[in-house]
Amino acid sequence: MNFAQKTSAVLVTGLVAVLLTGCAGGAGASNTASTTGAAAAAAGSTTPVTDASKIRPLGPSGTSGQRMVKAVKVIDAQTVEVTPDVKGDSLYGTDFIVHVTDIATPAKGACGYDQALALAKATITPGSVWFLMYDGPSANGDYIDSHGDHYGHLDARTISGSYGTTMVSNGMADVPGGNPKNQNYDALTAAKAAKTGLWASCPGFGQ
Repeated sequence: MNFAQKTSAVLVTGLVAVLLTGCAGGAGASNTASTTGAAAAAAGSTTPVTDASKIRPLGPSGTSGQRMVKAVKVIDAQTVEVTPDVKGDSLYGTDFIVHVTDIATPAKGACGYDQALALAKATITPGSVWFLMYDGPSANGDYIDSHGDHYGHLDARTISGSYGTTMVSNGMADVPGGNPKNQNYDALTAAKAAKTGLWASCPGFGQ
């Protein structure tokens, strides 16, 4: 791990410690991890389409299965507004919504929602560049739904790992369905064993 990676890890660890001090305020709301990121309730986002039969496969321009994007804003911990970062991209200059599919975060109003959102905003800062890796609700290819929303996960360009791994390893996200094939499953196992983040402060998280 180089100096930049060590610095990033220290900053994220410190931020998580601060975030957890306010987690108890979510008591009384459902702690069930959301696979949609509560996008329907978030301003500026659309409702994710989870029925694969309603999603039309559209291949992104450039390298098949991925495109380089620049963050515009975080709507919630699973919903991010981005814009393509490559001038040759057919969507260059067009903002669109990405639903992050490799993690499950607390629904709006549930214990941990605010903490997960804060870490998401600290990790995906405006102007930061990411690789959008397409892996929508169906495993058959690249997907964009009828609203024009994109489905996939975000891989970082400047630090090792992905956005999802950062969230899961810091105890701010679960793995959808507890799928052992998910790329974040090892990080999930470690976070749960160590009672990291919401696994300690939000009883019922992940259920």
